[in-house]
Amino acid sequence: MPWRTAIKDLIAVVGNFFTAGKGRRSLVLAVLLAGAGIACSPLFGPGWYWAHDTYTHLHRIYATCYEMRQGDLYPRWLSQAAYGKGLPGLNFYSPAFYLIVGWLHLLGISLETVLEAVCFAVFLLGAWGMYLWVRRYSDVAGALIAAVLYLFTPYHFLDLYVRGAYPEFAAMALLPWLFHALDLSFSPEEYFRGITLTAITSAGIVLTHHLTTLMVVPFAVLYFGWHAVSARADYRKILIAAIGPMLGAGLSAFYWLPVVTEMGYLVNFRNAHAIWDHFVYPSQFIFSEWGFGASVPGTDDGMSFRIGTVLIASGALTFFMLPAVPRNERIFGIVTLALALFGIFMTTSLSSAVYGLFSPMQYFRHPWRFLGPATMFLAAFAGLLTRSRPLGKRAWMRWALFCMISVACVA
Repeated sequence: MPWRTAIKDLIAVVGNFFTAGKGRRSLVLAVLLAGAGIACSPLFGPGWYWAHDTYTHLHRIYATCYEMRQGDLYPRWLSQAAYGKGLPGLNFYSPAFYLIVGWLHLLGISLETVLEAVCFAVFLLGAWGMYLWVRRYSDVAGALIAAVLYLFTPYHFLDLYVRGAYPEFAAMALLPWLFHALDLSFSPEEYFRGITLTAITSAGIVLTHHLTTLMVVPFAVLYFGWHAVSARADYRKILIAAIGPMLGAGLSAFYWLPVVTEMGYLVNFRNAHAIWDHFVYPSQFIFSEWGFGASVPGTDDGMSFRIGTVLIASGALTFFMLPAVPRNERIFGIVTLALALFGIFMTTSLSSAVYGLFSPMQYFRHPWRFLGPATMFLAAFAGLLTRSRPLGKRAWMRWALFCMISVACVA
């Protein structure tokens, strides 16, 4: 039908315009800003909201701001904590989120406005990092699909709106940047950028949320190992790429070194059996209802552990189309899919032996935390959908697919 051909041509023309030069940058910026605004729109009402850990983090923020008004811009000791008895809160808990909020509030900006702005920036930062990471392996439409899928992954909303786990939510935005930086570190032309970005990003994760740091290490090691194998055992490339993580450890040493040396002064609060009560059942990845309750043993949890219907459908479609993806991009897809499945595995009781073997991992207490990196890798994998040969010469199909996935995510 002529009208169908006209519509296809129009979509292709618009898509081609937005994939070249300023048009591409305008499209990417518009999509990411709009997506971040929609994702955090519930925050823009009057007042703040209740979540599991809201009061805990607000108390730390108020205590941090109090010390800052006294002239201590990096207060490790919070004298107003514990009903005025004081605690070395920011000496042991990653301080970045509280320091950033405190510094901005110290400028005279209301605390509510600061929190809204920081949450918006976190959404935007995570989506931007995902776009840049996947763009190396896919086209603009595919990278935007990955960014939108990661932006609207249910675990982000669980972290922000149900748990109120603001530092963990912020750390999740840095993860795509870390893996993008590792890619750059193995690039002969961009290794300096990669080393710099790896150092900044890895230090940022350590300073934002210590448990996310421990959780992402095995994923980063496996991803680094894939690049090392791809480099055909060129030890110089491997050593150059390893500079970034080492610099990151050095940049954040002012925080983690005192933690390591002074851990002996802490009371061991770990419940060795708690982690066994919070595994996710496979049915909960799809059918768990959204709620604001607690995580309990069994399937009667008051919160949802969905991976996301749109994310699962996009990943499944990409899996079936993977043989039609060019070889280099297909290898990236296999790696990201394997890491996504590893993350999902770590949330289930099948991984209980791993937690038993590596007892420090029991400090996570909630295995469903691994939904964060799992959904990130699955979103990156889904970004390869537009690289399949059936879509390679059909620009209108790629952009139509992006529009459908974006609308479905928002809905």
